Amino acid sequence: MLLALQCHIITSKDPMHRKLLALAIASALTVAPLTASADPLSSYLNASPSCAFANINSFVWGTGLTYVGCSGSYSNNNVGSGNGGGAPGSAVTVAGINTLWGGAYGPFVEAGTTNAGQSTGPFSVVPSGSSGMLQLPPQDPLSGYFVIALKSSTNFSLYLLEATAPVSQINFKTDGTSLNKKGIPQGLSHATLYTVVSGSSTTVPEPSTYVLLGAGLVALGGMARRKKA
Repeated sequence: MLLALQCHIITSKDPMHRKLLALAIASALTVAPLTASADPLSSYLNASPSCAFANINSFVWGTGLTYVGCSGSYSNNNVGSGNGGGAPGSAVTVAGINTLWGGAYGPFVEAGTTNAGQSTGPFSVVPSGSSGMLQLPPQDPLSGYFVIALKSSTNFSLYLLEATAPVSQINFKTDGTSLNKKGIPQGLSHATLYTVVSGSSTTVPEPSTYVLLGAGLVALGGMARRKKA
């Protein structure tokens, strides 16, 4: 749309017409600068496997759970300090999650990690197999949007889910996280939970850029009708 308005400026011979178009573009760029946010996890992205395993859209994550999206697989570890730059670690992973989904569904924070076979952290049960059920303490169910990171072998993948009712059980599979040389999914090493910051809103605002551009075009249309009259 901005390109079209710029073309009108170049071809228009009416000074007032050109001025109104210029003001519309300047206002849009002031409110919504054309800047891209780089994904801090992109350098760790693997060619395969993809987080979106074969039956992901029909996979049953659990009662009251809706699959929203995924990202990965990524190499190395999603928690810890990052091993001096060799792994994303906690800070980079949280930043990556918020770059991917924070604006529409978050912002998200790391709620904790539970290793397979243990019960400390956000989960009370984390199986060590390539599929199974993550369980949370009954007194700490999840509601709304959240992200889980599944770590398997040397990879991890991120899954954005929505709990439409309080849930304490989440089904999983590592087909989209790590496969061995025979294409067999590897066992789960740990699961990390990321939750929405308390008190934040997940409402997506309407882009003001198009409102301003629309106002400029309406003004131009009115001007053109007055000329014809």
